[in-house]
Amino acid sequence: MKNICLLLLFSFACIALQSQEADRRPQSHPSLIIYFPPITGTGVGNNDREYFTGIILNELINQNFIVSGVPQNVDLYLTGSISSLENTTDEQTHCLTLRMEDNKTRLAFIYQEIDYKEPGEIEDLIKLTFHNIAAIYESFFSVPLFPEPEDAWRNKYWYFGAYFNWAPRLYSGDTTSVNIGNFSIKFSAEYQFNKNIILGTGVELTTDWVKVSDIPEIDFKDLILEVPLIVKYVIKPFRQYIMSPYTGPNFNFSLYRETKPALLSWILGMEFGIKFRKGMFVIDPRFSLDLWRSGIRDEVFSHIEYYRSMFYLGVGYKFGTGKVNEVLQ
Repeated sequence: MKNICLLLLFSFACIALQSQEADRRPQSHPSLIIYFPPITGTGVGNNDREYFTGIILNELINQNFIVSGVPQNVDLYLTGSISSLENTTDEQTHCLTLRMEDNKTRLAFIYQEIDYKEPGEIEDLIKLTFHNIAAIYESFFSVPLFPEPEDAWRNKYWYFGAYFNWAPRLYSGDTTSVNIGNFSIKFSAEYQFNKNIILGTGVELTTDWVKVSDIPEIDFKDLILEVPLIVKYVIKPFRQYIMSPYTGPNFNFSLYRETKPALLSWILGMEFGIKFRKGMFVIDPRFSLDLWRSGIRDEVFSHIEYYRSMFYLGVGYKFGTGKVNEVLQ
């Protein structure tokens, strides 16, 4: 039990670190406007300016910037110029100077002087300069170029969560008994591929304390590994809350080999989330019912069969990873 818990906690920690790294990756946003006037100066030929302008425009468009030819109401300035350098050889050397600055602070966070003899020899260097504007901006100013939307926390592609549950159970066999002393821990993984639909799975470790015999002091304690496959319908009221009714099958496996839980049970639940930092605190009440009988592995009591009716009341924390799914907004 201890080794299993440590393994699950370690796996969850790795997922969290990967998600934080994913959140640092630049995202494409169509809202920022760059003022980019024509490049000035003369290079090797009359087409140098058009050639460099085309390369830069392609990089800006690929990152979903809006390029403007007028300086009013823009977020960033980008200017370029070509000049000739003194050269002792027969081949003339030119210099392409590029400067990008923030419109509010007027501070330049990209400044590049690139020497060339033929325009094609510096194409890759120009692309590299403008390949990741967001990362350069954040490194220079220590603030993100693209702040996430206010409701980004509930519009991610992937979600991972950890929960602690109180899990009282009703056992119906030769006798009926209730045990309110069952508890569980759960780790979940979910994918939101539609504005209203989430597919989820995970692992849950649940204690199972069974007493379904008329014989006094005869009970059976087990640890059940549960693997759910659920579908959630997402409701997003206001900007701070999220509600998700869900249902699906739950697969059950005995770890202590004391009982024979029904392989399949069915879940009905409703998850309530409230925004906290980049994720959400959640309350997760749900009900689960075995689809066929469970039993005892001990040969003496193998004739005992019962159904389990299970209620879970969970609290936990769930966070989204990676970039915002703009389709969901």
